[in-house]
Amino acid sequence: MLQAKLLDAPLISVALSRCHTGCNLYESAISTSCQKVCLNAYQQTSHTSGHQSLGRDEIRNCVRGCLFALEKYSSQVQEELGELARPQLLISSLSHSSLTLKWDTRLVANVTFKVHKRMLDWDSGWHLHAFSKFLPNKRIELTGLQPYVTYKFKVVALISSLPKYIQESNETGRITTTAHGKPSTAPQIRYVTTPSPTVISLAWIPPRFTNNELLGYRIHVQAIGGEEGRLFLPEPH
Repeated sequence: MLQAKLLDAPLISVALSRCHTGCNLYESAISTSCQKVCLNAYQQTSHTSGHQSLGRDEIRNCVRGCLFALEKYSSQVQEELGELARPQLLISSLSHSSLTLKWDTRLVANVTFKVHKRMLDWDSGWHLHAFSKFLPNKRIELTGLQPYVTYKFKVVALISSLPKYIQESNETGRITTTAHGKPSTAPQIRYVTTPSPTVISLAWIPPRFTNNELLGYRIHVQAIGGEEGRLFLPEPH
């Protein structure tokens, strides 16, 4: 038994050393992963020392140390950050393509904050809004919005690469941008039928982005080789 302990002691020392190496690498893993950071570190070490292969235990012990340190770091930052406040519209900022949200949460270093949006007019899912700017005065500027669209927004905080350390705020109320200009997309015809020699029936999908209130549709009908006729519909369908 004594001999076994003597043989195991160096192995334990090496394992602890590699765990310590992983602990020192956690900062590089905040935005990537411990597996990637440890693999890159040992590949560089192997290249420098001339060793051609990496043992699984080397990488595993490094990853364990890195995950331990990253977990401790993430937990402390999460406690410092606290619960994310619900963003609220600064009413005077609302336009057809931009707005400003009031957000009573302090920005914390090394935490990535993003704004996600949802378009309620066609019940879209949540998507990243790329044109957002977090300001030090507890404001969030959003640009690149579509006119006359009803949105909801929420803030997502990425504390680290560990999945459980992603926080979300409550979503805003319904926010509709102001009207501006003509539709930027056209209606899409679903089908056309001819139930009789003198009747044409058709159905269409409204424009995805109307940009304004629709007052009606104008349908142009032209016989092949003939003159163009027009049919006006008073109400949008």
